[in-house]
Amino acid sequence: MSGLNEYKALGRSLCNKYNTENGIIVQMKETIKTTIERVEGNTNPNPTDKEIITFLNAHKNKLTCWGKHYLAKAFDEGVYMTVYKKLFKKELYKKGEYQIDYNSITLTYNPETGQEEFMTILDYIEKVALKSFTIKIAQTP
Repeated sequence: MSGLNEYKALGRSLCNKYNTENGIIVQMKETIKTTIERVEGNTNPNPTDKEIITFLNAHKNKLTCWGKHYLAKAFDEGVYMTVYKKLFKKELYKKGEYQIDYNSITLTYNPETGQEEFMTILDYIEKVALKSFTIKIAQTP
């Protein structure tokens, strides 16, 4: 498989983990580790959290599933709290040293303009995801 296909396969695989009943975080981390080893020929079967984040950030714009960035898809699938809060803000985060880059680009429908647009994940969260009906329900006490 060529490099670009590996990244697309990783993006799809990460999104497929969103439908898992238990262990989303463990399964996502294992998928990333396997891809790092395959793509980079890494003989280290247990990359550090920093190596995982560095890899994801280096290839951030290639990690898509069904035409959408894997981080944006986490909102659509209702697992954003697990992916964002537990995985990227708690488990794979080291303040001041490394963190996931949310400036990835995704193509998505913008309900404000009625058009498909390219936007960063941060813009997607602000302009689309946080305004969606399902997100508002999940945030209601």
